[in-house]
Amino acid sequence: MLENNMQLTSSSSQPLHRRLAMILFNVWEDKLPSVDIIIRETLRVIASGSVIRRNVQNDVVVDGIVIKRGDFLTYQVADAHRNPAIYTNPDTFDPDRYLLGRKIKERHFPS
Repeated sequence: MLENNMQLTSSSSQPLHRRLAMILFNVWEDKLPSVDIIIRETLRVIASGSVIRRNVQNDVVVDGIVIKRGDFLTYQVADAHRNPAIYTNPDTFDPDRYLLGRKIKERHFPS
């Protein structure tokens, strides 16, 4: 069905990247849900840097440590992505963890 409507057959004279670019966004989500969950899991596994910087407006005490006004904080994404309290078997590549039938703690990100 997709190939007939969008002329995406392998015999097309257009290069693959142009054929893929012709696929509408809703088709990727509705007809190819496996691509979405594979991308989500890939991002979970590879994202490991500091992604958030927050300048502190008031003094804050965290685990007995005072963070002064004007200091900044960052959050290490890997602390969540590799946390077994959030993800079962966090070091395992498992795109199926995003399927609707899985436990809530494994589907905490909005779709």
